[in-house]
Amino acid sequence: ATDWIYARVPANDQGTYEAFYNDVTSGAFTFSWWAPNSYEVLARIIICDFGGAATLPETGTVIRWITNKPHQLTTTYTFTAPAATHDDALAKQDVGKINVFPNPYYAANPQEPDRFNRFVTFNHLPQHAIIRIFTLGGVQVRKLEKNDNTQFFRWDLKNEAGLPVASGMYIAYIDMPELGKNKTLKLMIVQGEQVVEFY
Repeated sequence: ATDWIYARVPANDQGTYEAFYNDVTSGAFTFSWWAPNSYEVLARIIICDFGGAATLPETGTVIRWITNKPHQLTTTYTFTAPAATHDDALAKQDVGKINVFPNPYYAANPQEPDRFNRFVTFNHLPQHAIIRIFTLGGVQVRKLEKNDNTQFFRWDLKNEAGLPVASGMYIAYIDMPELGKNKTLKLMIVQGEQVVEFY
């Protein structure tokens, strides 16, 4: 078997086998090829055969170290993402996935920044969509229009007059004219206690 083998971080990435060899064979043992305050990456490794006889492996044996490389403060990554595209065929497939959350809405939404900004979010929407909110009695309380490249749209739980809607069950009728599709959702809203921000 071999002697113990150690692996350490080289000094300024300049530590080489020659630097190590010269340091050891000269008897100086300055260890100047180590990075200051470096640590042992691998230590006390012995190479031998698999038979347990402590003999060296056969000539030509390839030994690989597969190590974990943790992130450092200086570690950087670069990603190139494809540009956003719009596909009517895919948008039509997504119609069945259109939903609204949280539903039911129980006085709060984990995404709300504070108690004065309440909302629910519609998702999987196409670029253009018209959302009409109705009571169960068929009264339209709000008309919303989305026209952007995201799949999301927020309703602030207010009516056309800018006042919070009452607690209850609502129907959201979503019209997608460019796709020739529509979707109907049920939405339960339980409003929390109304707090006046300014008085």
